[in-house]
Amino acid sequence: MVEAASARLRLVLALSLAAWSPFAAAMGWKGEIDLGLVATQGNTDTATFNGAFDLQVVHAAWRHALRVEVLHASDHGTTTAERYVGALNNHYDLSGSSYLFGNIRYESDRFSGYSYQAAEALGYGRRFLPTGKLRAELEAGPGLRQSRESPGAQTNEAIFRTAGKLTWHLTPNAGFEQRVRLDSGRANTTIESVTSVRSTIIGSLALKLSETVKYNTSVPPGTRNTDLLTSVNLVYHF
Repeated sequence: MVEAASARLRLVLALSLAAWSPFAAAMGWKGEIDLGLVATQGNTDTATFNGAFDLQVVHAAWRHALRVEVLHASDHGTTTAERYVGALNNHYDLSGSSYLFGNIRYESDRFSGYSYQAAEALGYGRRFLPTGKLRAELEAGPGLRQSRESPGAQTNEAIFRTAGKLTWHLTPNAGFEQRVRLDSGRANTTIESVTSVRSTIIGSLALKLSETVKYNTSVPPGTRNTDLLTSVNLVYHF
């Protein structure tokens, strides 16, 4: 009963985002909705839902980007994966190739060994435009992180954050993207890599294949250091 209600809630959320996106586009905001769902019944009874919502807006020298991610999987009514991520990025352009950034990120992953991991960082970034089809960004700066093991005590520490992004437009209808993030602190270092390939199906609708690899140098006993997530999603761009 609880799983069915949860599935209905996720469906309502997805439909609400899809209905709201034209209004966001009309206000000058850009973004995309990323959804994937797999369900089986009969000899097996499993369900997996993953989705993401990106929203970006540019105002003069400022660029703001919000991203929300959701992952939920169950097997015969038992939850086997549950992850929620929220990230807010603010960029202030100093020139066409350099900028200052502020980043806030919160992640709750029920099966990672951490109840939550939150981080805030400030720093300097630079854009590289080798060709019109290939673009890259690299940024770095100091920050703070708050995390709590599950179960365990809360840890507050200073970190150094570096992140990079590479976008390659292979053809007018296909593209490759690589994003890497490193948050390094005394108690733990987190490295996350997201590799994705997308192909336009028709208009604003595309198919995306992505691989996420996340590594923590320090995790509670009985928890693996590395998590992998492979997904095939439909993406609606507005």
